[in-house]
Amino acid sequence: MKKGIIISLIGVAAVAAVLLTCNKCNMMKKSEGWVEYKVTYPLIDSSNSMLSVMPDKMYFKFKDNNTISDLQAMGGLVGSSFISDFKNKKVMQTFRMLVNKYAAKLNDRDIEKMKRDFDVMGVSVTNETRIIAGKKCKEADIRLGNGTKFSVFFSEDFDIKNPNWSNPYYKINGVLMDFQVEKYGILMQFTATKVVTDKVDENEFKITPDYKMKTPAELEELLQANNPMQGSVQKTDTAKTDNTKPDSAGVKGNANKEEKPRS
Repeated sequence: MKKGIIISLIGVAAVAAVLLTCNKCNMMKKSEGWVEYKVTYPLIDSSNSMLSVMPDKMYFKFKDNNTISDLQAMGGLVGSSFISDFKNKKVMQTFRMLVNKYAAKLNDRDIEKMKRDFDVMGVSVTNETRIIAGKKCKEADIRLGNGTKFSVFFSEDFDIKNPNWSNPYYKINGVLMDFQVEKYGILMQFTATKVVTDKVDENEFKITPDYKMKTPAELEELLQANNPMQGSVQKTDTAKTDNTKPDSAGVKGNANKEEKPRS
């Protein structure tokens, strides 16, 4: 009798261990929450007064394979967002400035044009890893069509299918944690500073009635016309302007190389 009880307890313990292990695995992959990024401008002199009105934060929110990247300036009073619906392959782009709000639906041609404009010709994942916002990230070397080379870091610690399917980094299957984008002649560096696992309201991925619909071309004109750095001159003595990789891709303050074990 005792032997039977012991065997039963061992069986229960084994099942519990499996369930706990599975739960742990599921918890490791984040399927809902957000990532906060700081936005910097490595090719613009830090003394430039216009930096104070440029976007300085971005939030990447995700839920049920829906994502939104929300770029913010002036405490959120001005900003633009990029909403991707993976299941239905739909993309919306918005622009808001104080009480004025605009949105546009992007079709397949618009998305492909955006990818071509950034012109990523090669992506090569290296053995380099870094800890960014508490997450282990892999490095990928990027080569653009004009010969420019740089590195980005991404994390696979998120349960999101093809998180970059609708952006220029579509060849990377992971959430970008440190990367750069050049738009309207301005280079922006995005570095993750915080990862939060929490409920996200599904309305975050919807356009409210107070947004005025525009064509993608009209929205693009609005974005360009309201770019405060239009006409500014960027520095040319940085790694972005030659064909070498930046040493730390602008993440010295938030990313650390993972220590390799000594043999």
